[in-house]
Amino acid sequence: MAEVHGILMRVACLEDTLSGKIKAWSEPDRRQSKRIKNLADIARLIEAHPHLWKKLPEELQAQIQKPT
Repeated sequence: MAEVHGILMRVACLEDTLSGKIKAWSEPDRRQSKRIKNLADIARLIEAHPHLWKKLPEELQAQIQKPT
């Protein structure tokens, strides 16, 4: 649960959000533009939360710079 604009709402945890983005990115039938957007979203999550790096598949680790 988290308060969003004064309203208490159920929200996904970081790990679940990352997992969903990885699943969407890995779907071969998705439009290229959507896959690129998901890749960018994954990169932003990793930059903001470096501890998530270890949850990335090797294919994504090869495409995203490891946070320092």
